[in-house]
Parts: sequence; structure tokens; C-alpha cells
Amino acid sequence: ASAKHVLTVMANCANSIDFLCYPSIAYLTQATSQDRKTVIKNMAILRQKGYIKDTGKMIGHTNKVHVYQLCQPTDEQIENDQPQTDEKSGNSTENGTVPKTEPFTSSNSTVFPMKQSQISAQTVPFLGHGKVKKEKESTCTSTVPIPDSNSENQNPSPKQQKKSDTKKQDDCPVEQIIDLFERHFPNARKSIRPLSHKTQAGSKRIAAIRARWNEAKTLKVQPFGFSDPSQGLRAFDNFFKIAALSKFLRGEAEPSQGRKPFVPNIDSFMSPSFFINCLEYKYHNEDELLVEDDDA
Repeated sequence: ASAKHVLTVMANCANSIDFLCYPSIAYLTQATSQDRKTVIKNMAILRQKGYIKDTGKMIGHTNKVHVYQLCQPTDEQIENDQPQTDEKSGNSTENGTVPKTEPFTSSNSTVFPMKQSQISAQTVPFLGHGKVKKEKESTCTSTVPIPDSNSENQNPSPKQQKKSDTKKQDDCPVEQIIDLFERHFPNARKSIRPLSHKTQAGSKRIAAIRARWNEAKTLKVQPFGFSDPSQGLRAFDNFFKIAALSKFLRGEAEPSQGRKPFVPNIDSFMSPSFFINCLEYKYHNEDELLVEDDDA
């Protein structure tokens, strides 16, 4: 369960194109409430089972943050992950309930052979005296729960509980975030409205915006770190306002030779690397940051 929690957090950080993510150990520790040792152990389990793959790339200021890719485990890995079951009888010689060899006794010996176990590996027909076996069968049947008409409402199934938890966490106002972006970037490439899960582009865009929304909730950097949708919208409004100070992000910078000019679009801003680079002011010049300080 703890490894699954780590995988869920990494999936929230992954982009929607090639499913790459690069969360630091410190971030995973904070997001999962697990200690560093447990997070590293769970990531090793996920790599072993084929759910994530280390791409070998390193990023960050210190160039020590691994870049991982989410993967689909192979059928062989899934089979190995399943618990092994023993189809043999409980009285097999491997379990040690039946001696593998008979003890050697001489016909002229005065020593009587040791009394053997009376439990036979063969099935004995029920003749009315199999009291112990009958009690075991009755015990098994008595443990079957009797369904109650109100049990579904009082004790929802794990699937229903998971769906309810997902619905509670899904408080991301996708359309309103796009409205804020297009208000601060009037020259941006417009998004098709309304967004739909039925189209590939729409489902990827919705997933990317929700991933950045959930990531921004727990960030300890301004303007993010919020607990309700109204605070989150104010934080994203401030984020787009600061980003719009950059001439490059507005699409007004002269492109380098042989390259097309950058056109702002919501997909670029909601990708994991671009999102972090904007927070670190990597697309701003010094004079543009001075404008930000004066406005503050």
C-alpha cells in the first residue's frame, strides 16, 4: 500500500506526453508522509515490478534529481507479483506430515516399532463418526456474512470508497484556470471549449491541469500552497500575472536564428518542467524581475 501511494504521487507529477516525472525524495517524503528510507525502498520495489523506469537522466540545480518514466508492467512481472499458492495436499511429504520412508525394523528384533500417525493422506468416506471433519465444515459455512439491506450505505465497498475519495479530491476548476491564463496572455493559442474527456487532446489537457493543481496545493513556494479552490484560483491568477511579465512567455521575444517564435499556450505552462521553470523565473530577464519587485 505504501509503494502504491508513492506511485500515485509520481503519477500526479508525470506529464501527459511521455509520462516522465522527476519528483525529489524530499517532495515524495512530504507528499506521502513516509520517511526517506521508506520512500527509497518503495521506489526500488516499483522499479523491480516494472511500474517505473530510471531514464538515466539527471536534472535540478545540483543535477542529482533522477528522471523516471511510468511504465506498464509486463505479463511476466505481473505473474511474479502474484502470491504463490500450493495446490498440493496438506498431507504431502513436503509439509512433513507423512514420513518419506518407513523406519527399518528387523523381524527378529525385540524392539517394537514406533507407533505411526493415525492421520491418513487418503480420503475416508463419511460413516457417521467423522465428527471433527463435520465441525470444520460447519465452522466454514457459519463465517459467511448475511447481507443486510442497509449494509451498502453503512459500509461501502473499497471500490465505492475509492470513487468517493477521488470525487472529493477532484476540486480542480479546469475551465476557470484556462480563463485566467487567456486573460493574462491575450495572444495565447486559444483552447477549444468546452474540454471533453472523449477527445485525446482534451483528456490530456484536463489531466495535466489537474496534476499541476494537486502539485501546487503542497508546494512551499509563493504563490502556491493552498487548501480550497478559491485560494487556488487566486494563486494561479498571481502565477500567470508574474509569468506575463516575461517578454519571452508573452511571445514577443525575437526568436533565435532558424527557430519559430514562441506562442504561449496552456499545454506548455502545465507541463511539469515548464511549470517549475516559470516558478524559478528562468524565462525572465533581470529588468523584468525588477518590475515585479516594484509592483510588490
